[in-house]
Amino acid sequence: MQNPSPTNPTAAVDLNFGHYLEVRDRQLSAHLVGGIPDYAFSLDQKLRQQLTAMGPVKTVAQALVSWSVPIFQQLLLMESIEVGPQQYPNIYALGEDCAHRLGIGVPQIFIQHFLNAGVGMQKLLAIAPD
Repeated sequence: MQNPSPTNPTAAVDLNFGHYLEVRDRQLSAHLVGGIPDYAFSLDQKLRQQLTAMGPVKTVAQALVSWSVPIFQQLLLMESIEVGPQQYPNIYALGEDCAHRLGIGVPQIFIQHFLNAGVGMQKLLAIAPD
């Protein structure tokens, strides 16, 4: 008795990335109602619709944030101690090890006595005693 030739189960898999994106976009757009996903909670949908209707308020809020974030970043830098190879080398070594494990560059590392909510700084690690 002869064995039938084995078939490749992945031969029927469509590897066309452009086709995948088209199908994915179609599937996603089928679940949008007014730009809002239809699977969101009803209160979330109402809130998003209300926020969308408040275009001028959003513009003002973005302007305030773009103005205030650099100020809070500067305050954070002024009230903190920067960690480096010469200053707090043990903490800096921990930061280097973490960055290496994550496959990223070493971020700026600061120590601050009191740490408030983050202010959107990029590549920043702040350590607080609490």
